[in-house]
Parts: sequence; C-alpha cells; structure tokens
Amino acid sequence: MAGPCTLFRGTVAGTGVGAAASGAGVPASLVTTPLPPGVPRSDTLPVSGISIQFVPAGKFGTGTRDPSRDIGAFQVEITRSFWMCTTEISRDQWDRIMQDGRLGWKGSQLPATNITWEEAVACAERLGKLEGRTVRLPTEAEWELACRAGTRTDYWWGDAPLRSHDNFGGRVGGAPEPVGYGHANPLGLFNMHGNVREMCLDWYTNWSGGVDPLCEDREQSERDMKRLFSTASRVTRGGDFFVPPGSGAASVRATVYAQTPMDYIGVRFIVEEDFNGNSR
Repeated sequence: MAGPCTLFRGTVAGTGVGAAASGAGVPASLVTTPLPPGVPRSDTLPVSGISIQFVPAGKFGTGTRDPSRDIGAFQVEITRSFWMCTTEISRDQWDRIMQDGRLGWKGSQLPATNITWEEAVACAERLGKLEGRTVRLPTEAEWELACRAGTRTDYWWGDAPLRSHDNFGGRVGGAPEPVGYGHANPLGLFNMHGNVREMCLDWYTNWSGGVDPLCEDREQSERDMKRLFSTASRVTRGGDFFVPPGSGAASVRATVYAQTPMDYIGVRFIVEEDFNGNSR
C-alpha cells in the first residue's frame, strides 16, 4: 500500500484550510468495478461492538461531472479488500476506547469531533489492540472506493446532491446528526457524503490516482501546499453538515492541519482483511 506520492495535476479550488478540489467529467473508459451480487457483508468487532462493512478490492474512476470543479479524472485501483466502520465513530465509542472525556458536540451518538489527526491515529491503534486486529485510518483512495460503492456518479445515489440522503448544506440547522442516520450506500455505509468530514491517512498533495496510492511524504505536501497553506496538511474526505451542496461529492478533497481539531471533522476507521476474507 505504501509508496511515493502520486501527483494530482490541476488547481485547487479555494484558499483556506478545508478548501476542496475534485475532477472534471469522468470518461466512459473509467469503469468502476461492479460490486459482487448479494446483500452487503457486515460484521461486528467483538470487544467494542463497532459494526463494520466489507469493501471489496476494485477499480474506480475519480472525478466529478460538476463543471465548476475542472481538475481532471484518473483511474485508481485498490488491490486488497478491507472492512470499514459502518458509521463515523460516535462520541460514545470514542469515549469507551480512549476514556479521555473528549469534548465536542453533546450527545453520545453524535460523531466524535474536535480531535486531531494524531489523536485519531492513537484511537485506531488502541482499538486495534483491544480487538486484536489491524485498525487504521483509510487512505483517501480506499475511502473513495468505499464511498462510491460501485457507482460512477458524484454521489452513490446519482449526480444531484440530495439533502434527503445525507446531512449537508445546513439540513438540520448547521449541526451534525447521530451517526447512522439516513440512507446507507450499497455497501451499507452511512454518511459518506455528509454529517462530518473524515480524516484519511495521507498527507495532502497533488494527486493522480494509481495503484494503492498513499502519500507518506510530508515534504512533498509542504511543497505542493506552500502556495495555499504554508504548511503540510492531511487529507479529509466527504462533506459535512455546514458545507453547501456539491462539496460532499465522492471525489472532493479537503485538508486539515494534523494538529488542529475541528468540530466538523470526525473519523471512520478501516480494519484490514486477512487472507480468508475476515477482518484482522
């Protein structure tokens, strides 16, 4: 999975932390790998009780049909299947794992926010030790594969940003909803396009897809982002309760400083798969 940064050739829309960018119309040649037939595969982590969904390896074309986001479209391939948390990590789940009295939105089933990237990594590691499995943040490519769930449109339900399907554009007065509220995508994953943005493993750099892409190069991020942010940043994906419709499309990328907590950014972990197709 690990490897050198791949370059995202284009301009970034916006000039501040959280500014997003995505691609132009997706060519017909960028065919998303169809999902296997049948209902989504689900499992539950036995110690924490956290629900996870199976995400099969496959290919997808990143990009968007939104002409205002003219960046380009690329082919991406993920060669190993994995499991992903059915919902964003809730305040209650975070508190039970970390036991740190995390501040944030009040409500045990609201998403855990006001956390830094380093704290998210520590939570994944602690959860992995509790469960005896490999738990981590997703790469942004893994995240998009899971978000698209075999579809080729900007949202898993189509190209129109429907607030009836996810929480963005101030649907509930500019606040998050309980995790798992609303509609799940074909893989059984909730709130992939809204509620809170989700942290990824990668440093934010220019991006052009590839096979199992992951940017682990802080210096590359520093160089690519200097004209916008003056320092390296981590990738976030998905929309949030505050952003306008259109900002939560599957290919939209955004950033967060690794040491900066935000009340609109949360986390969703993946569990690596073993060779028998089980979470490990």
